[in-house]
Amino acid sequence: MKNKYLLQLFISVLAFGILACSDDIQEITLNVGENEIFFDSSDAQNKEVTIETNSSSITIDIQEDGRKWCSARRYDNIIYISVTKNTIVGDNRKTSITITAREGETRTILVTQAASDKYISSFIIPADINNLKADINGVINNKEKKQLQFQHQPG
Repeated sequence: MKNKYLLQLFISVLAFGILACSDDIQEITLNVGENEIFFDSSDAQNKEVTIETNSSSITIDIQEDGRKWCSARRYDNIIYISVTKNTIVGDNRKTSITITAREGETRTILVTQAASDKYISSFIIPADINNLKADINGVINNKEKKQLQFQHQPG
């Protein structure tokens, strides 16, 4: 008989605990200050993005091909995004950063960095390996990007 009352008391306390805790379940929020970042220079640089969350844990994942040149770390409610110098001429490079709250809420930041604007400005075609009488010096005018001037040195 005593066990029956103890069992009823245990079930009552358990039911009360479950009902009391159910009101405490909080919806996880994750807000990111920017969902797209453009670095307008090919130089190495940094930017900050603010985040707001009530999650106890956040993970940051960078798309695999972007990990070589882009990094991100969190300190409090700021994510610091850094990019290395872009030496690729012609095309901007892009990657994405996914921020995930422990409970599964995710946000993505698209990161783009401008291409390098450094072009070859001159070149030399050596005479000895090209069956020429003299080296050929070439100068490229990158301002107009259309003029190619050869200076032949008599030999």
